[in-house]
Amino acid sequence: MRIQVDYNELRISAGLLKQKASNYEQAITRISAAVNDLSGVWQGSDSAALIAQMEAVRPMLMQMREVTESYSRMLEQSAAAYQNLQENRAACARQL
Repeated sequence: MRIQVDYNELRISAGLLKQKASNYEQAITRISAAVNDLSGVWQGSDSAALIAQMEAVRPMLMQMREVTESYSRMLEQSAAAYQNLQENRAACARQL
């Protein structure tokens, strides 16, 4: 069995996921602000329902950001572990 891992590619992917998580958070913040701004010009039960729905969905959207960031950390940790393993194996091979 052959396992080949490019830990630099893992780090690049981790960085991209971290950026996606940041983008999600910014989008969620912008959407929340836009919905809240509507309350100044749009009042009534339908406006209140929209705001309530956004507040109900916001935790799920933030969870998506957290999961994406978690995957980013997992890839970064995996890259470090694979690099450490490769360096240790190379050091052991030099001692033979």
